Amino acid sequence: MKLHTLGQLQLTHSDFNQMKSLLLLAHLTVEGSKARRVLASLFWPEASNPLNNLAVAVFKMRQAGLLDADEVRVWSLVGSDVQDLRQALQAREWDKALQVYQGMFLDGVKLSGCSEELEEWVFHTREQLAGEMVLVLLELAQKEAAQMQFLEAGRWAAQAFQLQGAPPLALETLRRLHGLLLGANHPLAEKTHQELQEWGVQIHLTPEQARAQFQPDGVGRENELHKLLALQPGAWAWVRGGMGMGKTTLLKWVAQRKGWMHLQGRQGSPYATLKPLLGEGPFSEVQMLHRLQDCSFVLDDWHLADPESQALMCKLQQLHPSNPLVISSMDRPAMPVHTYFSLKPLSPENLQDHPGAFDATQGLPALVGAWLRKEPLLDALEARLMKLPESARLVLYTTGLMAAPDYSLIRTALGMDAETFSWNLQLLQDAGWLNAHGHSSVPALIKSHLDAQVHLKARLTLQLARHLPEMEALPHYRDTRPFWDEKDLARITRAYSAFAREILLKGFAQQAADLLKEAPETLEIRMLRARSLEQAGAAQEALDLLEPLGEATQVCGLRGLLLWRLGQAEAAEQSALAALKGDLESKADGLSTLGNIMFARGNFQEADQHFRRSATYWKVVGETSRHLAILRNSATARFRSGEDPEQAFQEVLEATQDHPVLLARTYLNLGNAFEQRRQTASAQNAYLKAIELSQQIQDIATESYAWNNLGMLHHKGHHLREAEHAYQRALEGARQTRDPLITAVALGNLAELLSDPLMWQDAIDMLHEAGHTAKAQQMTEHMTAYCLEHDIPIHGKLKPDHIN
Repeated sequence: MKLHTLGQLQLTHSDFNQMKSLLLLAHLTVEGSKARRVLASLFWPEASNPLNNLAVAVFKMRQAGLLDADEVRVWSLVGSDVQDLRQALQAREWDKALQVYQGMFLDGVKLSGCSEELEEWVFHTREQLAGEMVLVLLELAQKEAAQMQFLEAGRWAAQAFQLQGAPPLALETLRRLHGLLLGANHPLAEKTHQELQEWGVQIHLTPEQARAQFQPDGVGRENELHKLLALQPGAWAWVRGGMGMGKTTLLKWVAQRKGWMHLQGRQGSPYATLKPLLGEGPFSEVQMLHRLQDCSFVLDDWHLADPESQALMCKLQQLHPSNPLVISSMDRPAMPVHTYFSLKPLSPENLQDHPGAFDATQGLPALVGAWLRKEPLLDALEARLMKLPESARLVLYTTGLMAAPDYSLIRTALGMDAETFSWNLQLLQDAGWLNAHGHSSVPALIKSHLDAQVHLKARLTLQLARHLPEMEALPHYRDTRPFWDEKDLARITRAYSAFAREILLKGFAQQAADLLKEAPETLEIRMLRARSLEQAGAAQEALDLLEPLGEATQVCGLRGLLLWRLGQAEAAEQSALAALKGDLESKADGLSTLGNIMFARGNFQEADQHFRRSATYWKVVGETSRHLAILRNSATARFRSGEDPEQAFQEVLEATQDHPVLLARTYLNLGNAFEQRRQTASAQNAYLKAIELSQQIQDIATESYAWNNLGMLHHKGHHLREAEHAYQRALEGARQTRDPLITAVALGNLAELLSDPLMWQDAIDMLHEAGHTAKAQQMTEHMTAYCLEHDIPIHGKLKPDHIN
């Protein structure tokens, strides 16, 4: 037999059904043996002889085998579901407890004729058991939430909130239920929110933030949790950590495991933080300390607590209370403590049971929780960042814009004083957003977050660019083109110009020309872009670019060089002579073109004089690369005048020792000179030296010319396999530099080697498209002659005489 009291009162496996006697039996099964006099007064307070009434009831129940008694006391011989429930609760067997609890204690039982004391006992027991079941349901809800099963968690939480017979919910229980219901988007969340407001508690959470509170118990913090749970009586612990390091989560775990109150540090009226423990005052300090000595609680965010609560806690600590206590803060301990540790981002070892978690989150607790809950990390990042002060976010964003953060530069760009900037840095490092090297811990996520804020990113990028060296600033200016300000244009122009010149020096002329398309439209930029196109072999495109600029001497100088490149010697000479009336740069260009014209006519000494004057002007204006380039032309002219190649190029070889790009090009010209003197071995060595230097500095354009010339050398020597390999290498580089001239020349040479007229025609078409009409005509004539006499080996190759 067993007595059921939870829900309908009944006795199983028995016909005994006298309600008052079963009520008496329920009392005995719950409370244990009782004195006859006590039972008589509880159950028959108005009877003329209560003990006699009790005796009659005991007699009948003894006959039914339900209880036993002596002259003084009475006790039950059967068990009840309350006993089963309490055993299940003690063993934390929640499923069994739910199975046993079928409703309110003694639901519907009439208590007429009984004492008020018995009525109070029934209601007290009913509330006590229902209250324990609320905690069971809450535990099950939190367990589901920890497994990210929020709909199921919401179902358990709703049962807990609506459980009949339960006492009014404690504030902390109401908080927890609200978080669970909100995380599940349950309709009752609004009701719990209203009740919290009636308590004077204002909570503003989104469902995502509510779910974030239920990170699986102890993930990555098992060691810290063990230390706090093992605190001895009277021991105080202090947990330090930056914003988002998981202090609150850790303290809530401890509070839930221990059944302690969780207090949140808050400002406001005096003792606002401790009010949930102290209740409504006023109380004297002695009374408050006495009340706190008997409380078990954790205090979260000490740094946010009102000063009166902080002062009272310091005095409490001096009294050495018997209960342990845990405090968290962003600051160091404010009083002596027995246990102290500082929370850092979780390590790979901390997360080894969750493959992929560390790589995705770098151990930042707020992101780890979202990752475990399978929530978008970007959403979790944004929610966490919004809790940072705006100044700290700006520091973090600007740091993310730099490959190697320069804090001095960032502070200047943001206009922060040293103290404010230092405080923000410390905040970000404590919170784990910046690692030990000052770099963003999760750069990809920060970048994605910032990319979505177009105007903010542009503003910060421009602020940073304005304080960077011009060449370093260019990538930032390029990213913010739609947001350029009038005051930035001069500096942006200089940045584009400097960067393009650097690219030109490395041999990437077409890339320089493409880059300059983005730059502000100025005379300087257009001229530099035209010069880049000229060096890239796109002389006609460069000439078209100069067309709107009129007849300024500066324009005439560059136009003359382009006309010469396109085989228009007479027009080139007229432009060059006009340029001689201009400034030094214009004269330098004009003299260089005149030198080329004299060279083509065979007037090598006159060409040398023009080249040397041009080189001198370039040196005066500080254009070192152009100065040395024209010196190479001068050396070529002297060689053609009869001077020994090594003697002719000695000066320029010495002058270019500290300029690897120019030195490589000088060896290219020297190889050509050796080849013309039929010094094949010396020519091959010079070409190989040019290739070696070009590869070291990644000057692909010069390397391509050198491979082409080496291929021609092998071709003449009938080393056909080596020649084909060299031509292929020349074409590989030409494709990277997009130089149509070297591409066409190398392709034409390979076509001759392979006896492929179609490939040869492709090379000719390429020259026509690039405006190199004279060279195209020369190649056409050569191809025609070869095809007519294809059985006669022909080794007349096309190649530029020199490279400016």
